[in-house]
Amino acid sequence: MTLYLAFAFTLFTAQLAVCKLHGQTQPELRRLEIALPARSNASATETKPPMFQTSHFMMNYRTFHAPKMNTSLKLLSDAEVVFLRHMVWKRVVISVSALVVWILAFIPLMYTCYTCFSDMIRTFKDHSNSSMETGSKDDKIIPAEDFVAKHKHLPWEQQTVDEALRIEINGETETQMQHAKQVKLEGPKDTSVDQEWEIDESLASVDNYVLLTSAIWIIPKVLVFGVPIFLAMVPYYTLARLYSKTLPEPTDYVRRNTLGFIVFMEFLGRILLFIPYYLRSACLLLDYAMYYIFSVPFCLIRYRGFDNYYKSQKAIDPYRNGPATRVSDLIVASLGQTTRNGAIYCAYCFAGTCLLLPWIKYYINANPFIYPLEERFVQQISTSLKDCGLHKVVDTSRIIISRSKQEEHLSQLEHVWDFVPHYPYPPPGRRWANGLQHVGKYFHLWVHTTHAISEASGCTEQFVLSNSVAMPVYRVMLWYSNPYHFFSGFVEASISTGEPSQPDKLHGGEHPMWLITSRSPLLSSRDSSTGVGMIDAFFDYWLPDFVDCVRGLIRGPEVASKMHQTVISKDGASRPAPGSDMDENKSVLLSHLKMESNKRL
Repeated sequence: MTLYLAFAFTLFTAQLAVCKLHGQTQPELRRLEIALPARSNASATETKPPMFQTSHFMMNYRTFHAPKMNTSLKLLSDAEVVFLRHMVWKRVVISVSALVVWILAFIPLMYTCYTCFSDMIRTFKDHSNSSMETGSKDDKIIPAEDFVAKHKHLPWEQQTVDEALRIEINGETETQMQHAKQVKLEGPKDTSVDQEWEIDESLASVDNYVLLTSAIWIIPKVLVFGVPIFLAMVPYYTLARLYSKTLPEPTDYVRRNTLGFIVFMEFLGRILLFIPYYLRSACLLLDYAMYYIFSVPFCLIRYRGFDNYYKSQKAIDPYRNGPATRVSDLIVASLGQTTRNGAIYCAYCFAGTCLLLPWIKYYINANPFIYPLEERFVQQISTSLKDCGLHKVVDTSRIIISRSKQEEHLSQLEHVWDFVPHYPYPPPGRRWANGLQHVGKYFHLWVHTTHAISEASGCTEQFVLSNSVAMPVYRVMLWYSNPYHFFSGFVEASISTGEPSQPDKLHGGEHPMWLITSRSPLLSSRDSSTGVGMIDAFFDYWLPDFVDCVRGLIRGPEVASKMHQTVISKDGASRPAPGSDMDENKSVLLSHLKMESNKRL
């Protein structure tokens, strides 16, 4: 029903222009039909061309070749002939325009239908699998210490299934893993500090072109699509918020095979998502069109433009063709984000996701037509958490990030963060699932997350790229084929040893990133509005909040407040600051934290 109404509305709008023109020109055409026989003899009346016998004469091109057409035209004045020809071409233009509108409406419609139905097929396949260890019968998650003890030492290094099955279970590709192993073998051995990176100031003029053309396109797009996407998404997030209220507090893992989830979220939720996803598809296709309009001419006139283009494509290749985004995963993630940020806030961020992220990703951050692209490594390691214990830090980090419904005191604290990652535990048969990153209160980033502390079909294997990991927690893949994250690359989130260059950060949270970017000032500088330099500086700012939350849940908010520490953000290694004060609002919310009991994991 929704599909029919969306398509019918588009067709109705397209036809309004034709109907309006028809109503304006019909009196004049009728006047000509009456006047023509009065000016002719009886024989002329009998041979009147069929083009004057119908109001849709211009749609029959054969009338232009009627043998007695010239005789009829001679009976008209010059002004009437000009008028007639004008009406013919005007109706042809309007009809062709209507056809174009039909096609433009039909393409995103079919794309939306394809993605929805293909995702439903994949969801049913997931439900047919049953082997999973991240969720137990009481919906509690296995602790890291028990997981390691059961599978003996370093379970993520144990090869228990063939490569093809592991790739499917972990959400990997063969090209991606070959590239990662090559980087580990040939790349820098010290992953506790950033890669040295020199900014190319000669690319500043290219940055100016990118920013100017981006403004030309983004501003009208936001004005046209912003409010409709927001309003279309409010009903779905309202449903998600209401459903999340039925879940117990806390809820670690959302069961997807219950009747309530299937009826309300899988069925009714997908119906409410259709119109927003249709608008999202329309925005994405328009972004693609404008991307080529602005990019290709620049590449053609730039010196050695296509040489840089082919080299840049090779840098992107390892991150192509990742696993498809699962709508069912995003539905589960949306339940967790609504409990953290509310329905209206999430709808607002979804609009930002559709309007900004594809353009930032493809046109600005990783545009092979405009920038020479390569892979850059940056590392962020928080201050030490060795006072909390390795396994407790791992489990508490999973509580903060992967628990679907938090207790109120914790959800209120996360709500004030500028970065709220939520990676729900995967469904049966997979070690990966889509998650949502609530970033900067502007949009939600979609990610593909592989969970290290999980088992599916007997597989616990997970390649770890960083050399400074004490225990892995997540691999966060930013696929180039995913338009709704502004970076492309390989990211990990683990508990660090800090070695060899920062051993004083033992058991701090580390966030190594191998990202596709350019050496331009816009994409490299730490004080820029986008790019890898900006995100490196951002995590230096955010990680102290995460450390305070982890320590507050393990040792209590008083200890966390007393041990609060920031870092001096810079390229290379961001070292702990000698003294720092906690934000007053965050300090109040931190004081409301309740210590987590190990028995609740």
